[in-house]
Amino acid sequence: MNIKEQLESPPSELTPADRKLVRVLLNNFPTSGLKTIAQLAKDAGVSDPSVLRFIKKIGFSRYSDFQSALVKQLDERLKSPLLMHSKSGGIDDDPWQHTAESTMDAVAGSEPLVIKQDIEQLVEWLSEKNKKVICFGGRFSGFLAGYLHAHLQILRPNTKCITSSLELSDTLLDLKPGDIFIQFDYRRYQQSAAVAVEMAHRKKAKVVLFTDIYDSPLRNKVDLTISSLVDTSSPFDTLVPAMVQVEALVASLTDTLGDSVKDRLMEVDDMRELLGTHYFSNNQQEQ
Repeated sequence: MNIKEQLESPPSELTPADRKLVRVLLNNFPTSGLKTIAQLAKDAGVSDPSVLRFIKKIGFSRYSDFQSALVKQLDERLKSPLLMHSKSGGIDDDPWQHTAESTMDAVAGSEPLVIKQDIEQLVEWLSEKNKKVICFGGRFSGFLAGYLHAHLQILRPNTKCITSSLELSDTLLDLKPGDIFIQFDYRRYQQSAAVAVEMAHRKKAKVVLFTDIYDSPLRNKVDLTISSLVDTSSPFDTLVPAMVQVEALVASLTDTLGDSVKDRLMEVDDMRELLGTHYFSNNQQEQ
């Protein structure tokens, strides 16, 4: 079992201080663990002795031993499908079943990574309908940006999804301080995401990053990070846990907006029926 797996499934019951350390270590894995004891303790809001006690719980007698093991896992962030396929040997007696099971495990393992206060903060930002919301993703994660935007534009006005890096300059040009920019970026991280985040930061927008648990170069450049696991038995990373997070975010926002959503949804349905965009109209469904 590697260190990441030990953090996700610790061998013993965790104290509140331990849970804070796990959150910090996983949210910026493996970089956080390469800091000094004092720096890690400060990031997690715990004492230096708490760090040492936790390190022993996960099987290391000294902090230096823990860091040495972390260094060996630094290449995780740059893994390509080819490397992961080679590591697994490319042989699986039941890839369908194993992928399904490991993906569900990734979904369950991602839940403890989410900080409740971060979700509450993001929902609060998204509830400000006078603020613009822009979503942007990468080659694979672009569909997550589009999926979130498809829901947001039903729930509130002033939303947009950037579908091409060619749109970046024109779209971000009109960002105002306090607007929300949501970036999806997973290993192997894309340069277009770094450019977009930098532009949004310059515009003083609130920048949110959906990413994996590895060392994304954007973590220190955003206001809020939501991490998820991406490893399964497949040689390709999974974005299913991230999709679940998007679904949960939409549900949380819908609940927060309350009755105002019902009024907007009624208007949306009326307009769609007028335009004939649904196969069955409301009247046909009621018959």
